[in-house]
Amino acid sequence: MRDRSEFEVRDIAKLVGTNPRRVEGWVEKGFLTPLVRGHGPGRRRVFDLANLLQAALLVELLSTFGERSRAVGRIVREVGRLKNDTKRLVARLAMPEGLGLLLKLDHTLEILWIELERKGGVHVHLTEQTPEVWREAGRALGESRTVILLNVTSVLNNLQIKLHHLRN
Repeated sequence: MRDRSEFEVRDIAKLVGTNPRRVEGWVEKGFLTPLVRGHGPGRRRVFDLANLLQAALLVELLSTFGERSRAVGRIVREVGRLKNDTKRLVARLAMPEGLGLLLKLDHTLEILWIELERKGGVHVHLTEQTPEVWREAGRALGESRTVILLNVTSVLNNLQIKLHHLRN
């Protein structure tokens, strides 16, 4: 690890609980785009906190949807388009190490709303836990829409704890 916010493939793999070859595969598939591409022998890829968050969400999505799910790729691409939300989450992740205190600081759950549409479409957005989110989820289910709510705060908390251990 170069500094507190730059990571190599092996660091990303360790932090999200997978192997380095799998991280390389995610780069090859376009799920992760490193800060430094690392072309040529001896040149390593370098990733940032946004990449780390994407990798952690990817692991969570794969465990939810299964290793062979086609939906995961579509969801990851859609999450990649949420630039401002991703910046906000990365800022929370970069907060001084509070060992899992992200939820306790403001009592807010960050939720990734995933709606699987007919014919393979996917709609995603990041939101905070509110009564309106639960009402909308109930309406969506009542209309036979497929909705998944992923707790992003727990992903952030786990990453923050693992970052603390990696840095110390």
